[in-house]
Amino acid sequence: TGGGPQLGVLLARVFQGIQGQDEATCGRVLDAVKTAFARVPVGFQQEFVRQAADPILEALREERNPVITGNVAGLIRQMASAIIPFGEYRLASRLIMALSALLQSLEAADSRTAVLTEVLERPLEPAIQKILVEDLRSADSGRQEHAAQLLGGFGAGAMPALIDIIKSVGDLRVRQLSAALLAQLGQGAAKAYKKELVRDITADEHVRMLEV
Repeated sequence: TGGGPQLGVLLARVFQGIQGQDEATCGRVLDAVKTAFARVPVGFQQEFVRQAADPILEALREERNPVITGNVAGLIRQMASAIIPFGEYRLASRLIMALSALLQSLEAADSRTAVLTEVLERPLEPAIQKILVEDLRSADSGRQEHAAQLLGGFGAGAMPALIDIIKSVGDLRVRQLSAALLAQLGQGAAKAYKKELVRDITADEHVRMLEV
């Protein structure tokens, strides 16, 4: 439990060690890291992620096997989500944006594209969605900025949350910001938005959606 330089050295060795290994070996190593992370007391998880960030992002960049890439990406997303409740937005954004950046850099035919897309399209956990929505609605510009960065980074996984904000929040500025983030998600988001408009929603929700 806890962290510090020794943990950082250990994690660096672990993630360097999976490079070039077969899927089964990497799977066992990553499962062990997930288990260790789950056992870290809540107050120390942020330090674990701080120490893991550099080596796990390096492992993600260097990996070419799609199965291993998907497992590493899933662990990165899990770590990012775990530290959001503690206000570690900068580090969480760094982790999530690294996934997005790698995905954007790959050719469509690259076998890693599908697995990274799947990881980023996983719906936001309800507790995380609630935190980010509250911060996006905040009068604190810093909290708003960090929430917007994370919602944008989560990509399609944040789509339901962004649509819900537009439907339910009275503040036009917040709805316009959410609509801008939604627009960045492309045609899939546009189709989901149009589908929501024709659902059985309240008159107020319909007006809010049309206003943006």
